[in-house]
Amino acid sequence: MSRVLKKTEPVRLLEAHMASLRQSYDEWMDNEPEEMESDCPTDAEMAAFEKAEENHKDQFESLEHQASRFSQSLGVTRLSDAKLAPALVGFLREGLRYAFSNDDGDTEDELILGSRLSFLSVLSKYGNWIKKGRANQKEILQRELDQKETALRTNPDFEEVHEDGE
Repeated sequence: MSRVLKKTEPVRLLEAHMASLRQSYDEWMDNEPEEMESDCPTDAEMAAFEKAEENHKDQFESLEHQASRFSQSLGVTRLSDAKLAPALVGFLREGLRYAFSNDDGDTEDELILGSRLSFLSVLSKYGNWIKKGRANQKEILQRELDQKETALRTNPDFEEVHEDGE
């Protein structure tokens, strides 16, 4: 199926990649271990919390592995279809938008500023294609990334949320 979509509908293939990665990422965020309620947790509570943290870390590593596999499906040493290059730029721009957004589409609540920045690690699995691509693709994405970072850092809530800001 992936091979067929790659040739006939590369944009749809990358849309499927993004939908799958975002869903897995949202599930990872929803599974973040709860903070311990007690200031003096028992050994059992501490062990359960450490196990939950380890599972959460493993879940993120699985997500990164999933992104690597998706990226590898695009080709071996170069993109297997010229139509994939512009579609990939759009894919990465959407990933940047998502990573820097704090809008939770399912509810009217806003997420904490910068809470999705770890999604950039997932996107980085596609970075090798941009490195191998044309210079203007790199410039477009670098400019987009710089704009998103500037907007994040100039947000009035940034200093409050990210005390170590620099």
